[in-house]
Amino acid sequence: MNIDALLGLLAIGAFCLWATLLLFTLIDHFVYRGTYGHFLSGLQSLRRRHGAGHDGHVALRAYMQAAKTRYLAAYLARADSDPVPARLAADAYIEREGVEQVLMQAATGRRRPRVVALYALTRVMHRDVLPLLETALAERHPVLAYAALDMLGLCDSIEAAEALLRALDAGVLPASRISAQLERFRTDLGALLISRLRGGPGRNRYWDAYLLGKGRYGTEADAVLTGLLSDPDAAVRKTALASLAEIGAPDVQRQATGLLSDPVFYVRTQAIRILSGFRNADAVHALAGALADGHDAVRLAAQKALVSIEDAAPRVPAGDGVPHV
Repeated sequence: MNIDALLGLLAIGAFCLWATLLLFTLIDHFVYRGTYGHFLSGLQSLRRRHGAGHDGHVALRAYMQAAKTRYLAAYLARADSDPVPARLAADAYIEREGVEQVLMQAATGRRRPRVVALYALTRVMHRDVLPLLETALAERHPVLAYAALDMLGLCDSIEAAEALLRALDAGVLPASRISAQLERFRTDLGALLISRLRGGPGRNRYWDAYLLGKGRYGTEADAVLTGLLSDPDAAVRKTALASLAEIGAPDVQRQATGLLSDPVFYVRTQAIRILSGFRNADAVHALAGALADGHDAVRLAAQKALVSIEDAAPRVPAGDGVPHV
C-alpha cells in the first residue's frame, strides 16, 4: 500500500468519525434535549393548572413518578430547581434506583451520576448525606466540589454549617464562596460563630466576624465583636465595626468615634461610614474632626458624610418665624 492510499484511508476514517460525532450531537440536541425541554414545560404547565395545594402536590408526585429517569437526573442536577418539585423528583429517583444504589453512587460514582445522587439525597435530607457532601467538597474536580458547596447551602442546619466552616478553615474553596452559602442559612449560627471567635485567634476571624453581623443582636455577639475592635488585623477591626452596626449594637457610635484614630486608613473610613448614619451633634463633631485626617481617602469620606447629613437635615420654609438677613 502506497502512502497516498494510506492517507486517503485516514482521511475517510477521520470523516466517518466526525460524521458519527455530529450525528450523536444532533440526536442529543433535537431528541434528548428537546424531550427534556418538553418535560420542563409540562412541569410548569402542571404547576400553573393545579397550584400549590394538595391537588397540585398529588399531581406533581404522579408526574415525577411517570418521568424518565434521565429527566429526573437532569432536573436534580440543577441547584436552582424549585424545592417542592425537586424533593418529589428526588423521592421518585431514589425509589426507582434504590437507596443503596444511590448511596453507592454518591460515594464512589462517576462525576455526573455522583452529583445527581448527592442532589437526590440532599433534597430528601437523608441522614447520611452530610459526610458524603463533606467528602465531595474536598474533591479536586471543581464541578463536584462546587456542587457539594451548593448542596450544603441547601441543608440549612448547624451540622451543615460546621462542615462549611471546616472547609473554610481548610481552604479547600474560596472563602467568599463558602461565606455566601452560610449567609443563605435561616438557622441562627450566632452561637457557633461566637464559640469559634472565643476559641482563640483563628485564621478566619474576618469571616466569622462578617457572618456574625448577618445574624440577630445579642449581648454575647456584641461583646465578642467589641473585643475584635482591638484585633491586630486591621481587616478584622473594620469588619467587626461593620457587623456591630449591622446587628444594631447600642454603643456603635462611640465605638466608631474611637476608631477614627485607628492607624489604618480603611478602618477610619469604615468608622466614618458608620457615623454618617447618625444625625446628631456628636456624629457631626467627630466627622468634622476627620476633615483634618492625614489621608486623602479619609478626608474625602468625611466630607461626603457631612454633605449627606446636611442634605438629609429638614429644611425650614421661609415665613415660619425664621428671620431673614
